[in-house]
Amino acid sequence: MAEFISKRKGEFPDPAWAWAPYEPNASAPWDLRRAAHLLRRAGFGASWGELQAVLKEGPERTVDRFLRPKGDVEEFNRRFDLYEEGAIDSESTEALRAWWLRRILTTPHPLLEKMTLFWHHRFAISNAWIGDASLMRDYVRLLRRNALGRYGALVRGVCRNPAVLTGLGGKTNRKSAPDTAFARRLLEDFAVGPGRFCENDVKGTARAFTGVFVIRNRYRFIPREHDDGLKRILGVKGKFDPDDAARILASYPSASRFVVRGLYSWFVAEEPEPSEALLEPLSGLLLRSGDIGKVVETILKSNLFFSDVAYRARIKDPVTFAACIVK
Repeated sequence: MAEFISKRKGEFPDPAWAWAPYEPNASAPWDLRRAAHLLRRAGFGASWGELQAVLKEGPERTVDRFLRPKGDVEEFNRRFDLYEEGAIDSESTEALRAWWLRRILTTPHPLLEKMTLFWHHRFAISNAWIGDASLMRDYVRLLRRNALGRYGALVRGVCRNPAVLTGLGGKTNRKSAPDTAFARRLLEDFAVGPGRFCENDVKGTARAFTGVFVIRNRYRFIPREHDDGLKRILGVKGKFDPDDAARILASYPSASRFVVRGLYSWFVAEEPEPSEALLEPLSGLLLRSGDIGKVVETILKSNLFFSDVAYRARIKDPVTFAACIVK
């Protein structure tokens, strides 16, 4: 199939072609333009020398290196975690933001930081709601640990995170008064998206999270405050607890579509809005495997990613914009 280059609203390529691996050819060569595009989207730009090295390396090997870098990423992150420990200053997150930007600029795994930033946008929590820099630090670390891992583990971690519970108003959830406001925000903003659930899902989710408290900035589950009766969440019925609810949310088809739509906007293009048919192979892959990294790999190696549809088709977020200038 010839390279799809139309950007007009409502026109989309065949999904089979779109997500098939890109193979350089006469009409879509591996050149400086595509190399720079990959380094901007999968990372935070590159120096001239890095661009020249990637041109020789080729697209497939470059993406593989972004996904599985050769450097000691764990040691690097441990070292920067220690730097962050010394940067905590009561309610302020200024020093933490500065250290995160430095981590972005020097990391051996830029795609991990790009995906941490994606989830930070996706599961948005502001320190203005929390007022505790240490909670925000721990939250970003949670996102980083799971950024390219299992989606179910990420959702479970987010649902247990004190910063999320505090920020969404769910730090006190008693059996006598299930917190439906927290459950609604969790479903709409973090899980399945607006319009994909009903009022009974909100009530069932709120009851599943009864017994959850944040005490002295720590997650606590108090069994005597948990409603252990039957609940219904997104068409599933059972005596669900918070971990069950997180599992149901992560495995719901609309949740996969919600995530994949965000990844499409993050890596491919912000507009036009992609069709359900175009996204279905990606959402199906996430639903079957639960592997965020596999979905990201499919996108970054695809025909569509290297086509004109994606080239300069999104505005950089402020962090990426700043990092690319430094690069």
